[in-house]
Order: sequence, then structure tokens, then C-alpha cells
Amino acid sequence: MPHDTAIFLSDVHLGLPVSGGENREEALIAFLKEIQGRIDHLFLLGDIFDFWIEYRHVIRSDYFNILHALKNLAESGVRLHYLAGNHDFALGPFLSRTLGMMMHGEELKIDIQGKRLLVSHGDRYVETGAIHTLICHMLRNRRNQKLFKLLHPTIGIQLAERLSGLSRKAVDTGIKPSVPEAYRKIGRQLLESELDMVILAHTHYPEIIENKGKVYVNTGAWIKTCCYAELKQGELGLWEYLGPGNRRQIGYHKEHSGMHR
Repeated sequence: MPHDTAIFLSDVHLGLPVSGGENREEALIAFLKEIQGRIDHLFLLGDIFDFWIEYRHVIRSDYFNILHALKNLAESGVRLHYLAGNHDFALGPFLSRTLGMMMHGEELKIDIQGKRLLVSHGDRYVETGAIHTLICHMLRNRRNQKLFKLLHPTIGIQLAERLSGLSRKAVDTGIKPSVPEAYRKIGRQLLESELDMVILAHTHYPEIIENKGKVYVNTGAWIKTCCYAELKQGELGLWEYLGPGNRRQIGYHKEHSGMHR
């Protein structure tokens, strides 16, 4: 039975020790159980795991509980979608084969509930620091990924955690105000097309902006605030999950000067 509801969330960064985000895994598992039987689609907009390197025969044990919860959600009839983030360096067949998840690369245009959406993690829309960009290019190189997988998984995971230290610094110190503004600009530009809604992530800064019936939303990050976007019967909202049966809506900002400037 269709429910006319889709959920979008991102940036859980499981496996990354972060002050203030110690309970995010438990909150996400509770949330996934709560939405079971209530939604049609769950879109994961990248960086659910702080570092995903897929070995042929090994999956990190500390990811088991989330993977199990996602498997249960898929078996209940929810369609799972994954869009690659900047920490999803080596997505292999495990998520699609084992969980039935639909893998969409970095960007997806899709029609849902009579709306034309663009969904993406969004990290490639805006230039990041030179060192971060270099590391991403190195780790996204398929030849480098094959060499990386020759390492014993324990060594590979330890190395991955060292590389993810860059993210720990960014999460702890916060983002520059220029970053959300850069993404707002991208949202305005993308919405000049046939799109009705643009849903991005990556900034860890949740916001929802409406102008002339078109909407830009950034899902923020689950890592500390448990934010997510919900499209229900054609209406897009931004929410913070506060615990079982409890959530808070993040209000719209209306751009009176024009989304398309």
C-alpha cells in the first residue's frame, strides 16, 4: 500500500568518534524501526559510514547493526536508495546484492509525488580545500582502491580512520558561513531548470528555502542533530528527530528577493 512519503538523510559518519554524536547510531536504528511500514522511499545521501571500503569477504563488524536495520526496512517493502558521498570511496555490490539497495552514483533526478527532484550529496558542486580534493581524487581512483584492498582489512581500516581525521576536525570546529551560502547559490542555479526541488547534503548545515513554489533543502547531518527531510504528499519538510515518537520541524525560509537571482 503506497504511503506517499519519502525520507532523505545523510552524514551519519558511523565509525567516526565525535563529541556530541555518541548516540547517533542508536537514534538512527530507532528511527528506521519507526518509519517501517510508513514510507515508500528512503534516500541515503552519502557519508552514512565515515569510510566505506568494500572488501570481497569482509564487512566492518561495527556497521552490522545499521546494515541489519536497513535490511529489515527493505524487507518491509521500503525502496532504499544510496547516493555516493565524499567518504564512499569504494562502493561495491554488497549494498545492492545483500540489502536490495538501488545505487545511483553521485546525482539522481527522479519524479516522486508529482514533483521533479534532484538529489545528491553535493560535495562535487563546490570546490573544497586542495589537500581534501587531492585525497578524494586518490581514493576514488579504481587502481588505488585495488591496491588498498590488498592490505589486510585491519590495517586498511586503521589507515582509513587516520584519513578520516580530516572529517573529525571539520565536524568538531564547524563549517565556514561561506559553505552554506555556496550551496544556496547552487540550489538557486539548479532550480532555474525544470526541477521543483533540490535536495543536497555535505555541509552539515540543515536548511530549507522556498521561493515561488520551488524548494531547496540541505539535509544537514544526522551525526549530531539527527536532521532529515521528508517529502509527503508533494510537500517537502525538514525535521529533527528527537527520539521515538518525537520530532521537531525546522521552518522554511522564504527568499523574497528571488530564488533565481
